[in-house]
Amino acid sequence: MELLAARDLQKRYGDRLALDVERLSLCAGTQTVLVGANGSGKTTLLRILGGLDRPSQGRVVRGCDPASLIFVGQRPYLFLGTVSKNLLYGIRARRQSLDPVELDRISRDLDICHLLGRDGQTLSSGERQRVALARALLCRPRVLLLDEPLAHLDERSRESLADELSRRQQEGMAMMLSAHQPPEDGLFGGEVVRIENGVMPWPRTTTS
Repeated sequence: MELLAARDLQKRYGDRLALDVERLSLCAGTQTVLVGANGSGKTTLLRILGGLDRPSQGRVVRGCDPASLIFVGQRPYLFLGTVSKNLLYGIRARRQSLDPVELDRISRDLDICHLLGRDGQTLSSGERQRVALARALLCRPRVLLLDEPLAHLDERSRESLADELSRRQQEGMAMMLSAHQPPEDGLFGGEVVRIENGVMPWPRTTTS
């Protein structure tokens, strides 16, 4: 099942063409690792797919409720209040029920148990990223877009995140993750796609 698709996407900043993607599809139960150097267009593409930026040309088609698509950026925003309140915010906003077992597991896996009573505004960049990842996972999205999520994770947290995403993939979630290099040892599985100067190979279809 196709959950997210893009057709003839272009993004221009003045005369500079920053992104040129002819075709892209993300289907239920797939993982894609988007690899490229700084300035290659990874963040631009993810932000457009996530609805945070508009393309200069082309369109994005969502085959799921927009509320079930979540984007986690490199510098994630945390709301005022404790980490616990941040974790519960997305669940309550979506009127979902909290699974205490899942909350405990994800908090342990991403090493944020000791942060639950802290004010989110006092956290380091790595801590903020782990909290934002946990908040997104607790919302059980159908599509998850992650911009450089490995940048501030240690080896244990990377492995835990990979295991959690693999579980979600088996349940039908689609995920696109950006990175400078392919994760070592195929940690996240799925398909690795390179983007250079805003251009991806074509045809580009990720299927279940």
